[in-house]
Amino acid sequence: RATLELQVKALQAGQSQQSPNAGNDKWYIYKNGTLLAGGHIWSNFPVTAGQTQTLTIPIQPAWLNGCRLSFMTQDDTSVMAAKLTVIGCCVRPNMSTTAP
Repeated sequence: RATLELQVKALQAGQSQQSPNAGNDKWYIYKNGTLLAGGHIWSNFPVTAGQTQTLTIPIQPAWLNGCRLSFMTQDDTSVMAAKLTVIGCCVRPNMSTTAP
């Protein structure tokens, strides 16, 4: 299992998820140009310029296959820090089980 923590900061105020400022900003996760997930950054309003929060986004194990994952936020919100935490157990190496 894995989680992506994004510490974000509003660069503008926001009144609602329909307002044309930080209020309508979203986060997105892509793999090889394909959108995997997304959602609104701000859910409690009003948002003030300079306001910060931490988003914890669950990451599906299959998304990590191939070791490439991208994320982004919209224009009125800045990412101050990002941390990907991956926890694995009982991972089998990719080895052949047939004898020569």
